[in-house]
Formats: sequence, structure tokens, C-alpha cells
Amino acid sequence: MTSNVSSLIWSKQRGLLAVCALLLAASAGATALMCASMSGGMSMPGNWTMSMAWMRMPGQSWGGSGVSFEIMWLVMMIAMMLPALVPPLAVYAPYDLARTRADRIRAATLTTIVAIGYFAVWAGIGAAIYPLGAAIAAGQMQSAPIARTEPFVAGLTLVLAGWVQCSPWKARQLERCRALANCCSVRPASVAAAWRHGVTLGVDCGRCCCALMAAFLALGVMNPTAMILIAVAITGERLAARPALPARAAGVLLIVVGALDLIGLATPI
Repeated sequence: MTSNVSSLIWSKQRGLLAVCALLLAASAGATALMCASMSGGMSMPGNWTMSMAWMRMPGQSWGGSGVSFEIMWLVMMIAMMLPALVPPLAVYAPYDLARTRADRIRAATLTTIVAIGYFAVWAGIGAAIYPLGAAIAAGQMQSAPIARTEPFVAGLTLVLAGWVQCSPWKARQLERCRALANCCSVRPASVAAAWRHGVTLGVDCGRCCCALMAAFLALGVMNPTAMILIAVAITGERLAARPALPARAAGVLLIVVGALDLIGLATPI
């Protein structure tokens, strides 16, 4: 992130930063409560524990379970992704052009629409993940041989995620996400334009974060330590002056942990 962007964020967007800080604190607190309430799990063959996130509560329908997961997922994504979203929001928001109260209200509205569009993409990702995760969990609960493959699959996922983190493809995705022109080349002209921009940011971010999100799921969707580490990695690679360093550092760490997991030497994160 360039010094010009940092200056713009701090000098023009203090209100936005305050709102984002409050939202981050609220979502992080809610996430901590959810993790505490779902800290248990089911011991499975292969010496691992299945997260309660993939289980239905007594008397709960699959639809109700899916809605609960979606709410939980969206709150977690706000806590994890908001720090990386603040710079694009600050650059996009036209507060520096606002001269009247009406201008400021319009700027706040359009910025909010951008954020809603961004997190709508992450909500869609969560909606796609839950049926797959629930189906895998059901298969693991019904078959001990399938359940015993989980540590190997998780380790392999971490190794592959680490390899992607260190790849030229990842570097290109990071460059796209961080490009200043990608954030401020177009000022919001309408609600529709703001929505499209938010969705575009979300799609680009989801593609860039796919390896880290895969690692997050492999480590445990309700694992608070994994959640914090992945959030730090995402924020670091978006905001660091040299993004390749934190991206590759995260990749190397994932490869090491995954390799240890594959040979049965890793300790739970």
C-alpha cells in the first residue's frame, strides 16, 4: 500500500475507519462467542475431532442447519476480511469530494453498498461450502474407513494450499487485488455501480484467498487459532509493502504443517 493511499485513508476517512473498527470488534466478539459455544466436537476414527459446525442440532432440519452455518460464516468473514477491505473502501468512497451533508450521506450509502456487495460474495461462498462439508461429514460419520482418511486429506490440502501461496498465479491475483487503479479508477455513480464494484472486489478477493480459505477449512472452521492466523495472513499480504513476502511465508508454513500432518508428527493448531 502506497503512502498516498495511507494518507488518503487517515486524512479523509476517519469516520469510515471508526465504523469499520466498531464492526470489526462486534464481529470478532460474536465469532469468539460462537467458537466457545461450538468448541466441542465428535471424536472420530483416525484420532481427530469433527467440528460441530457440520452437525445438526437435535430437532434441527438441514435447512435450519444451513441457515445457522451461513450466519456463522458471514460473521466470521466480516471479522476475518474487513481489515483487508478497509483500504479499497477508503479509496473508493468519495468523501474527499463531499461538500454538503447530502453528499456525505450519499458517499456513506454507496460505500455501504460496496461492502454489502463484497460480503454477498462471501455469503455465496459459504452457501456453496456448507452442503459439501455436510455431505463429507455425513460420509465420515457413516464410514470409519472414510473418517480415517481425514488427517491425510487435511495434510494434503495444507501442502497444496501452501504451494498455491508460493506460485506465480497467487502473485498475479495479489497484484490484481492491490492495484490502486482497480480501486479508484471509477467513482460511484449509482447504487448499481457501487454494488457491481463490491461484487467485483469480492470475486477477486475470493479467488486470491482460495488457498488460505482451503487451509482454514482443513484446519477447522471453528478453530479460533486457525481463524486468527489465516486472517493475519490475508491482511498481511494485502497491506504489506512487499506482499510476496507474507504470502510466501504463509505458504511455506502451510507446507511444513501439512507435511508434518501427513507423516503424523503435527500437533493441533
